[in-house]
Amino acid sequence: MDIPIQLGGGLRNIDAIQAAFDVGVKRVVLGTKAAQDPEFVDEVVERYGDQIVISIDTRKGYLAIDGWTKTTAIPAADALADMERRGVSTVIYTPIEVDGMEKGPKLDELKDASRATSINIIYASGVGELNHVQALADLELPNLTGIIVGTALFRGKFKVNEADKVLHDAFRSQALSHA
Repeated sequence: MDIPIQLGGGLRNIDAIQAAFDVGVKRVVLGTKAAQDPEFVDEVVERYGDQIVISIDTRKGYLAIDGWTKTTAIPAADALADMERRGVSTVIYTPIEVDGMEKGPKLDELKDASRATSINIIYASGVGELNHVQALADLELPNLTGIIVGTALFRGKFKVNEADKVLHDAFRSQALSHA
């Protein structure tokens, strides 16, 4: 079975990114480095294309950096639009106020993020129950292409195949209603 690996954390130069690809990583995730050095984003997107994913971590709608210890004055929508202009194809969008809390995703914030860009968004944060997965699917956002779930799976709140079924059923239903 060929399972693609995505790696993030501490990748701050071309050598580290190349080393990740050399050992078989399929995509790398850049966070703080992308926020602090947009020209670096230009360079790595030109070199690696869709293999580069940018992490957009937010606190109260503003970009957070340095392991979430600092909140910038950059609105999340501006950060997303900038990444799109730079050719980034995918972002991981994480409202950190709800990360690991399992109390539900920040749906309104995700809708705003989706409107700010047409690039692929993988949503991460707050998913604690299967109905949270359903709520994300019900948004019918054309650029929501994935969901990251951690704590809820670890605690056995639901299984991956259950979430997968919810998403497939929702998208099948949406496709039929738009046909």
